Amino acid sequence: MLPVHDYVATLAVRPHPDGAEVTWSAAYRSADDVVARVEAVFGDGTYAPGLAALRARFTSSR
Repeated sequence: MLPVHDYVATLAVRPHPDGAEVTWSAAYRSADDVVARVEAVFGDGTYAPGLAALRARFTSSR
């Protein structure tokens, strides 16, 4: 568990010439030294692999 409180995240999907653009934003309360861990756990460890899997699924040749 990460030492954060009041975590609220949003994933926004918008049209893009190459398909779609996905933006992740989050607001939470924590100590300043936790920010890099939150970005690593959620951004690099959760959302990036999930979005990469979606990209692979929908850009594969049909």
